[in-house]
Amino acid sequence: MGFVSINTRICFFFDNFQEPSFKNFTGTVERVDATRFVTNGEVSIIDDNSFEITELPIRTWTQAYKENVLEPMLQGTEKTPALIT
Repeated sequence: MGFVSINTRICFFFDNFQEPSFKNFTGTVERVDATRFVTNGEVSIIDDNSFEITELPIRTWTQAYKENVLEPMLQGTEKTPALIT
């Protein structure tokens, strides 16, 4: 009987796990499972040739984002062509 009460408490804890919040963050926070979340930034499409990134995901550094996301989109890689011309 003790085993059942422990499992009930664990399930109750995870079911009521609060979604994290970040001060002044305007992106979205999505639940992956009981204890993991994914954060998404915000991008606005200005016109056919330009877009504006107004918010990066939480714990994403600007320089790393430029190197790992934007540069491959602009220059392409060995395996994929440039997405933005």
